[in-house]
Parts: sequence; C-alpha cells; structure tokens
Amino acid sequence: MDDQGTRGDEPGAKQRRGVLKGLNSIVNGIAEIRNEGFGVGHGVYGRPELDIATARLMVTAVSAAATFYIEAHAVTKDSSN
Repeated sequence: MDDQGTRGDEPGAKQRRGVLKGLNSIVNGIAEIRNEGFGVGHGVYGRPELDIATARLMVTAVSAAATFYIEAHAVTKDSSN
C-alpha cells in the first residue's frame, strides 16, 4: 500500500490515498493525546482522564490502524518474493 502512487492506476487509488491520509491524521491525533499526558506510558501517574467514549474511540482506532498496517505489510512482503 503506497499513498504516493505505486498502485495509483488501480480503480479506487485516489480514494485509497484519501483514506490513508485520514488514517495518518488519526494516528497523529492519538499520539498528540498521549503526549498531552493522557497515556500511561513511562510510569505517568496523576494524569488527566479521557471520557469513556473518547477512550474507546482511541482504542478502536489504534487497533484498526495497527491491524491495517500489519496486513498491508504482509501483502507487500508476500508480493516481493
């Protein structure tokens, strides 16, 4: 999967690029929220808490993004053999 056009001539390539750009925005947004002190990494205590709906959105979004990247990498790796 390449949002820079490696598969840019395929049907849906333009839309795929748009989705990947949106995914990039989601990943960046989650990182920014974590950097604001909402994450529990590195032994942070006394942090602010997200509301349950936002916390679930973050978990669901990052799980979907990670699954996508793992599967896309596997397809790329398989096609390079």
